[in-house]
Amino acid sequence: MTSTAFRFGLQLVHPLAGTTWAETARRVEDAGFSTLFMPDHFEDQLAPVPAL
Repeated sequence: MTSTAFRFGLQLVHPLAGTTWAETARRVEDAGFSTLFMPDHFEDQLAPVPAL
């Protein structure tokens, strides 16, 4: 039987406090997560496009 590496992902609704989405993605990657999921329905935001 061959072993396969187990990867972890993280789902966030908002970027981490005091950071942008890009900074949050870098911190998530540095923490060892392989995937960052974010919702396609933004809550409590007037301008979701700049967040992308």
